[in-house]
Amino acid sequence: MFLLKPIAGLSLIATLLGGSPRLLLIRESFITGIFGLIFLGSLLFPRPLLFQLVKTTVAKQGTGAEAFASKWSIPGFRFTFYLMTTVWGIGLVVEATLKIILAFTLPVSEFLLISPVLGYSIYFGLMGWSFWYGNQCRKAGERLAALAANR
Repeated sequence: MFLLKPIAGLSLIATLLGGSPRLLLIRESFITGIFGLIFLGSLLFPRPLLFQLVKTTVAKQGTGAEAFASKWSIPGFRFTFYLMTTVWGIGLVVEATLKIILAFTLPVSEFLLISPVLGYSIYFGLMGWSFWYGNQCRKAGERLAALAANR
């Protein structure tokens, strides 16, 4: 919630600075880029943003947030969240950058056709990769746990 007020303020300032069609086209890209930078900046903290988001989701579902958080001591678990946060941060920054470049190089009508396709492609690609990679890591962890239990 604390992020929404500054972002709304930046959006309002961008709108007030001019009614340029190009500026209006890239307004959402600035927000996307800011979120990407927040993801990347969270890598400097003890636990990255994606871990915090998943932990909150697990807590809301009532499926053992403490058990989930206790896995942080496992190096592979930590690596997974650092990597996923990095990929999401880079993906969001790349999307914002591409849209800004396209907004200033394409006619407005073409940008309006291409921009949603580009955005959805990147988001679905990031989500698909996240689910696939998360499942691969979970399966690998289960295999290691089973091996350790059989010893």
